Order: sequence, then C-alpha cells, then structure tokens
Amino acid sequence: ILIVERGMKIKVVSGIMLTLLLTSMLPLAFNIQPVKAEPKTWTVDDDGSADFHKIQEAIDAANSGDIIAVSAGTYFERVFIYGKFLTLIGKSKENTIIDGNKTGTVVNGGYFAISGFTIRNGYGYGDYFGIETGGGNITGNIVTNNQNGIKLYYSHDSILVGNIVSNNTSSGIVLHHSQGCTLRNNEMLGNRYNFVIEDAGDPYGGYLPEKWIYDIDTSNTVDGKPIYYLINQHDTQVPANAGYIAVINSTRI
Repeated sequence: ILIVERGMKIKVVSGIMLTLLLTSMLPLAFNIQPVKAEPKTWTVDDDGSADFHKIQEAIDAANSGDIIAVSAGTYFERVFIYGKFLTLIGKSKENTIIDGNKTGTVVNGGYFAISGFTIRNGYGYGDYFGIETGGGNITGNIVTNNQNGIKLYYSHDSILVGNIVSNNTSSGIVLHHSQGCTLRNNEMLGNRYNFVIEDAGDPYGGYLPEKWIYDIDTSNTVDGKPIYYLINQHDTQVPANAGYIAVINSTRI
C-alpha cells in the first residue's frame, strides 16, 4: 500500500509539473501581443480637398489620440471636444480662424491640445469664451475679440504657452479652481481684466497657499509689462514695471 500511495503521489506531481511546463511554453508558441492603434491624422479644409470641410466633423470622426490638421481659412463654427483627447493644429495662427459668429464659446472641451489658430467672436447671453477647457495644452494661438479669452476650469497641470490674448471685452486668461498650471510667453493686452485667478482657495477653510501654486514667470506680460508671481518669497521688492503682481505665502515684500 505504501508503494502504491507513493507511486500515485509521484504521478500527481509529475502531472502538475507537465501542466506548468506546457503553460509556460504557450506565450512562446503563440507570442500574442496586443495591437495598439496608431494615431490617425485627419485633414480639414473649408474650400479644398481634405477629409472634411468642417472641424467639428473631423472631431466627431476621430478617436482619442488622433490629430486634426486644419488648413488656412475661416471656419464659422463652434467646436466641442468631449470624451476623447485630440490635438488640433492650425496651418498658421494668423490665417487659420475659428469664428464663433457670436453664438457662444468658440472652442469648448474637457481635455485637448490646440495650436496655430485665431479664435474669435465668442459671445452670447452669458459668460462665454474663445477657449474654455478642463485642461490640456494651449499653445501659439491668437484669442481675440471674444467676451472672454481663455478659461481653464478645475484643471491640473495644464500648459499655456505663446498665446496672444487681446481685446476681449471682459477677461483675458482665467484660471478657475485650477492648480499646478504652467504659463510661459503669453501676451495679454487690451482686455478689461487681463489676468484673473478665481476661487483658488477652499471657501470653507480659508485660502490655502498650496491652492495658488502655479508656474508663472516674467515671460508672461500684461499690456507689455511682466507678470510677477511670487511664491514663498521673503524680504524682496517687486520691480516698478510690473503689469500684474501676485504674492503667495510670502513675507516682507
């Protein structure tokens, strides 16, 4: 009986080892790898040969991660980007124009990248913008002649670089309940309120310094004068040529 029992145990162990061996060989035999779709570039031209004649048509057809390349021209439409991350690239910021025709916010979305456009005529009965987004990269655009220019709302770590935000009847750039954003080389001029940071603190527990932490340097200007955004500074003096001054968690300024 002992010999049989030991023999049975040996057979069971051998079976387990064979199963493990075969299982370990399966990936080598089949070498199955997930297929990752490459980003697709969609073209838009209002009066020429392209995938689409309207920017919104391309947005609706695109999948997250795709690029939408827009030829020079004037596109009278409002653009909505929700549920997917897209990159919109205009041919040139002077000649690739999205005109909202005074019917509301011109470019609106949750999270996207946009560069190389003029964005104008974002007006309506309410609080409307040239660009209003929950986050992303907004670079190298002209945002002009809107009710408000650019608004980031509840945004984290967004990037605004090289934008000209001008002649908007109310605000230029608005950071609303946002944190950790980076601003570089943005020009704000001719707006009623060039630069606005609103609702950055916890209204029920006081204004917490960490809520006001942005990476904003003097390459950003208001009416041609640099922004001084001072964080954790002590015993220093703001230069006389400041266009905008913010002093956060600092003393003896």
